[in-house]
Amino acid sequence: MTNEKSIKTLMDQLSAAYSDVEIKQYPELRELILKAATELEKKQDVDLTSSRLSKQLILYQMGHAKEFPKAAVELFNQISHRAMRYDGTAAAAILLPLWF
Repeated sequence: MTNEKSIKTLMDQLSAAYSDVEIKQYPELRELILKAATELEKKQDVDLTSSRLSKQLILYQMGHAKEFPKAAVELFNQISHRAMRYDGTAAAAILLPLWF
């Protein structure tokens, strides 16, 4: 998938989650999604945005377990694979000098 297509896909996913009726009831959660969309628009880095947002969603869910909308779960599931791959690559790059 090309970078432009990846950016559009993630932006569409963020937009769908942001406009979800259930998520509209949670201003903090909407703010996280809006910040991610703004970051994506500025930096054009799908992997980094996915990584940051997935961690923020996990932290939000830990503090609001009974208030985590279905659309937020869907968004997390959509971005988690890319985020984990990015985090693994970053960790390997950091640890590489220690291994060799």
